[in-house]
Amino acid sequence: SAWEGFNFFSKHLNRNVADAMSPVFLSAVEHIDCLSDETRHGFIEMYLVLLIYVITNPIPVYIPAFYKYASNQDRATFMREIGHRIKTMKDDSIEIWWNSWLQKYMKNLIDNRPVRPSEEELREVLYWLPYANSYFVEVVRMLCKIKLPDKVDGLFLHSLDSSDVVSKYSTSTVLILTKLLNSGNTFDFHQTYIKSIVSKLQDVGDKEMNAFKEALLKNNICMD
Repeated sequence: SAWEGFNFFSKHLNRNVADAMSPVFLSAVEHIDCLSDETRHGFIEMYLVLLIYVITNPIPVYIPAFYKYASNQDRATFMREIGHRIKTMKDDSIEIWWNSWLQKYMKNLIDNRPVRPSEEELREVLYWLPYANSYFVEVVRMLCKIKLPDKVDGLFLHSLDSSDVVSKYSTSTVLILTKLLNSGNTFDFHQTYIKSIVSKLQDVGDKEMNAFKEALLKNNICMD
């Protein structure tokens, strides 16, 4: 198909090409189901690049259009690509993106707009959460408003343990771990990460720490 070739020759969108291609991408998203897996992934990657660098405000039109036609797997891929960008962007670039539309997108997602987020989407949010830097606290606050998925694997804990957000934002770290434990995550075979994270916590209030300890005990996790 034409999109197979376009993906092959367009690993990165040129700004001038992207400006001209914006309406084409918006129309093409209706037919995303016709694309093969590899081409589909490439299309989603380029669609996100378009939203970050070209479209001034994708919230009213471009994002609802994507969610209207995307499968659950497509939506998870989209969130994973957001994570890839966050992990590789400098802080000032993340700030521009956050203030432009990412913050609004996340708020809408938590409010089930345009649709209720799937468990796989939320797992992908958790995987990039430790890289959110100064927005870690706000994203945690958002996530704690909804039911989080169970079966969150050790990748999240490993990334969290390796991040400086644990010591910088200890209360929010405790809040998200408590929420995950109360959502059915036992973190079997990954409790070493929990112990390491606990050792780095600083100045957490009694209320939050007591709730965390209670969640740990309910899941038979001992910190002694």
